[in-house]
Amino acid sequence: MSVAVYVMSLPTWLAGNFRTSWGPEGAGDEAPGPRRSAEEVDQVLEAFSDQLEKLLAFRPSWNEGDAVHLASVFSLEGFSLPFQLAGQWGYRMKLPRLRALEASQIWMPQDFEPAIRLAPPWNPESELRLASAPRLCGELAQLLAAIESEDREDLIETHRVTGKLHSIARLGIERDLPVIVES
Repeated sequence: MSVAVYVMSLPTWLAGNFRTSWGPEGAGDEAPGPRRSAEEVDQVLEAFSDQLEKLLAFRPSWNEGDAVHLASVFSLEGFSLPFQLAGQWGYRMKLPRLRALEASQIWMPQDFEPAIRLAPPWNPESELRLASAPRLCGELAQLLAAIESEDREDLIETHRVTGKLHSIARLGIERDLPVIVES
């Protein structure tokens, strides 16, 4: 099982106008989720924006015109390492967003406090975790520093994945794009 992480516009992701591939000569080529028409994308984006406005007390905006800036695939086990360590080290450092995230996630480029659980309008039967990329970026940097201070062999892979996720969160912030995590 794997986890796909994208830094891209929500309309591109929702429309399914992309393909992911990895491995030699694209051996792991994979089609995205369901395709939606431009009208359907507009409707679910409007409903999502309305939903966020009610939850966050402001209407967030993000870059909707850019192409895909990053598509990365992690093993489920590897991807979960920083989140597990954040839970284990909860007694020594506050990492509330890292500890709250699981399953499908969207890291928004805006700064807001809580990690939010919601049913997205494009799939109301599912659950999505929404978090602030700037807040997650800070928590990932804090976790990276703590891992580095430990200097332990058993944390090498956790450090690598945490560093990669930190870079991904920063890219989303810099490009004003959501980070979309699908498992």
